[in-house]
Amino acid sequence: MGRFPAKIDYENIRNARISENQARLASLGLHKTISELRSITTPVKTPPKRKLVKVDWSSVPLRRSNRLKQIEPKPVGESVTTRRSLRYFANSPAKSANGK
Repeated sequence: MGRFPAKIDYENIRNARISENQARLASLGLHKTISELRSITTPVKTPPKRKLVKVDWSSVPLRRSNRLKQIEPKPVGESVTTRRSLRYFANSPAKSANGK
């Protein structure tokens, strides 16, 4: 089982490119290795992963539509009021028409 000549050519080209890149980095003064750069920086602390909480769905009642149960919706009473801001009342045209 021999190696293919194409693979040898590829490896030779790759090694030549790596050595050229190392020479270029050395000429620029960037000869530090990755391990040296990583030792200079502070490591980023990763937050701990949340533990997956499994819900026992058999104990939770199923949600069903009131429409399908044919239950009438509760009427919205008059007790619910909407708030208007004072700015709305201050700039209302009815107030300025009355002169107040």
